[in-house]
Amino acid sequence: MQNWVYITLMILGIYVLLSVLLYYLQDYFLFKPEKLPKDFQFYYDNQEIEEHNFETLMELRSMVFDLNPKTLKEWSSI
Repeated sequence: MQNWVYITLMILGIYVLLSVLLYYLQDYFLFKPEKLPKDFQFYYDNQEIEEHNFETLMELRSMVFDLNPKTLKEWSSI
């Protein structure tokens, strides 16, 4: 009976450890961070974009896309 408990706790511990590591490192696996120059301008064909810069403890950039086409033909350009 002691082997079952030991094996179960070992598997559970490994599972928890891997889950915590994947949670904190998911940005590097999924998003591949890349630094952009401060004067970098985003440009997309057929898109109206608003860029907003916010100064907090760090500089944050946000982009607002206009994704409300008026006709179905306009969806193909998005």
